[in-house]
Amino acid sequence: MINILMTVLTKNLDRRRESSRFAARDRRGKEADIFTDLKVVIPIVDEATVTHVDRIAILRVALTLCRLRKVATKFLKTNLTEEHRCLWSETTLLECLDGFLAIVDLDGIILYVSESVSIYLGLTQMGDDFRESISTL
Repeated sequence: MINILMTVLTKNLDRRRESSRFAARDRRGKEADIFTDLKVVIPIVDEATVTHVDRIAILRVALTLCRLRKVATKFLKTNLTEEHRCLWSETTLLECLDGFLAIVDLDGIILYVSESVSIYLGLTQMGDDFRESISTL
């Protein structure tokens, strides 16, 4: 009687383990699909130079992109004349500043840095605190 009970309990335990493993495998597969989709949508450093981008980096860039879009939509909704619109274009700003451009939100979080900022100051981490980054220079 005890052997039968132990056999039934063991079978139930094995079924639970198997279903748990299947659920975990399925969840990891869904997560991988989501991160693959995110990687396609967000701007990541050129794939030729980076062999692996971890999930935390993908999430940081995605969050920063969302913040940048929020800031940009507020800025772009302003009524600018044609002359001012030409002055505030990305190309004009980068030419005037010799490509030296950093966009920071009100909380001091780096949303975007141009290539020259990255080269000369070494600021490449979007999502970092601008004040902390500058104070370490």
